[in-house]
Parts: sequence; structure tokens; C-alpha cells
Amino acid sequence: MLRIKLLPIVLATVLLTGCNTYEQKKEAAQMRWEKATAKAKVTVAEEFFQNNRYPEAEKTLVDAIESDPQLASAHLLMGKLQFVQAKIDSAKKFFSASVALDEDMHQGWYFKGLIDQQDKNLEDALVNYKKAMAIQPDSIEYITAVVQMYAAGEDYQSATGLLETKIQLLPGKSELRLTKAEILLRLGELTEAIEQYNTVLLFEGDDQSVMESLGYCYIMNKQFSNAADVFEKLTATATVEKKKTYLQMLAMCSMNAGQYERAAGYYDQLSPDQRDDARMWLQMGQAALGADAPVRALACASRTLELRPGWSEAIILKGCAQYINDDYNNAIQTFRRVISNDAKAGFAWLMTGRCYQQLGNDKLAEKAYDNAARLSPDSKLLSLLADKQK
Repeated sequence: MLRIKLLPIVLATVLLTGCNTYEQKKEAAQMRWEKATAKAKVTVAEEFFQNNRYPEAEKTLVDAIESDPQLASAHLLMGKLQFVQAKIDSAKKFFSASVALDEDMHQGWYFKGLIDQQDKNLEDALVNYKKAMAIQPDSIEYITAVVQMYAAGEDYQSATGLLETKIQLLPGKSELRLTKAEILLRLGELTEAIEQYNTVLLFEGDDQSVMESLGYCYIMNKQFSNAADVFEKLTATATVEKKKTYLQMLAMCSMNAGQYERAAGYYDQLSPDQRDDARMWLQMGQAALGADAPVRALACASRTLELRPGWSEAIILKGCAQYINDDYNNAIQTFRRVISNDAKAGFAWLMTGRCYQQLGNDKLAEKAYDNAARLSPDSKLLSLLADKQK
């Protein structure tokens, strides 16, 4: 009798247990489905994000996070989405969530560092960049970010030390050598920077931006002839606008290297497009003067003064051209025009003295040299010339 009474109870227990197991399995299956669909939604959102369809990307990510709040990749992508829309506070929260859920989420650490850097929190930025680099030690982006933070804190020893280590490990990554060259430039170590640029060119060939950097580095190091060679290579394949810039650099470098005929040739190429540029005509005249072409220098000086009347630099050029052309009387008249110019007076009197000396008028030459020495007492040349006339 007791057995008959217990049977319904046992049967109910079995049925209830079976129902609970079924519900649990159903719930687990639902969770697995939601997690699977959440990952798929992140993939779809990534596609929207890459195509700048931000509202659709955000809606998809909201659904993904609701489906699986623990999905780190969804938080990371939502952070990127907020970041590109300048919603920085929101972005930071999502990036923090992504690394809290998965501490190997290197992009989360990197973007946290990027926001810290923008907020001038350089120490925090360095910490976050280092975490990203620790996870992805070969990432050029992360290595460069760490180096930049070292440099921002003027810890150049750590910056160059890290770069040297990574260059040994990743010798084919030219970006590291370029970053090192930039650091060396900041330190004024121009020769070493030039070496890095040349090494990159050896690996990469004639890369325009690298060659430009090398050319300007040569100029900073006063290696004008080498700089001219670099800009000449660049000119051969340059666009019209770039070619003008390179020709100007070529002319300037040639002048400073004492290659006046070469400089004059470059100014010739520039002149058709810059007929009304007074400075270009002045520089062309100075190059001609250096190349011992006084007639041409005089013509350039005259054109300069037409474009910019009274310019003392052009007057000096004209006087010097007349002097070299043995036209001493006219040169004296020309130099007289800048004797009242405080900056040019000493040189004008010096050249006036030379003109009088060539004309055999030693008395006036002596007076001119005295005036030159008085106006420029620190000039050893002027003092010497003045003493010689006494």
C-alpha cells in the first residue's frame, strides 16, 4: 500500500528533474547561440565600420554586446567607433572594458595610450603603449609609439636603445631606421642620421620622401654638394610643382658649394616660371657673379631692381658686377646708394675704397677704408685693409 502511495511522488520527482534538465540544456543552447551570433555581429559591424557606415555599425555592436556582454572584441570595435567620432570619454570606457575582459587585447591598450597621449598624460600613455608592445613585440606601430613617448619625456637613451634592439631583431623594417633618424636629428647627430637615411635607401631604393629627408639633412650638415646630388636625382622624376622646389634647392646648394655655374644653370631653368620673382633674379645674379660672369650678373641686378626698386641687396650685386667688369666710376656711384644703410654701409665703403684704389686715388681709398673700419670695427678684413692704406 505504501509502495503504491510513493509511486506518484517518485514519478513527479523524475518528471520535474527531467524538465529542469531540459530547461537548463535549452538555456545553455540559447547562450551558445547568442555568443555565436554576437561574434557574427561583430564581423558585420566591422564591415560597416570599414565602409564608414557608423550608425549601422553602432546598432549592430549594441546588439552584439547585449547578446554577449563578455565579448572583448565587441567592446574594442565600439571603442574605435566612438574614437573616430571624437566621443573620447565613451571610447575610453569601451577600450578599458575590452582589456578588462581580455588583457591580451593589444589594440585596446594601444588606443588607451593614444587617448592618454592626446590628453597629455604621457606617463600613462607610455605604460599602455608598453603593454601593447609586450603582446605584439614586432608591431612597428607599437614600437614607434613607445619611442615617441620616451622622446617626449627626453629619455633619448631609452628611445635609441629600444630602436637599436628592434633594428637588430627586425633588420628589414625601414620604418625603425627612419624613426631612429628623426631621434638623431633632434639630438643634432646629423652624421648618424644621414647614415640611417642612406641605409634605408639601400634597402628600399630611391624613395622620394626618404631622399628629401636625406637632402635636407645634408643641408643641415652643410654638405651642400651631396645635397645637390640628392635633389638632382629627385628632379628627374618630380611633378611640375615639386620640380620647382627641387630646382630652388639645387640652386641654393650649388651656390653654397661654390658651384656657381651649376647654380646659374638651375636658376635659368627656374626663370621662365618666375619672371617676376625679384629674389630669384637676385640669386641668379649672385650665381653669375660667383661664376665670373659680371655682365650677366649686372643684367640680373638690373632686372631685380626693376621688380623691387631700392633693394639694397640688388644694389650691392650691381656694384660688385660693375667692379668685376672694371667699371669703377659707375660702381662708386652704385655703392653710394647704400652707404646710408647701416647694415650695408661697411661693405659699401670697402668696395668704394677698392674702386678708388683701382683708379689710383689712394687718398680717397684710404678715407673709404677708414669709414668701413669705423662702421664695422669687428671686421678683421676691413681693419687690415684700412691699416694697409696708412
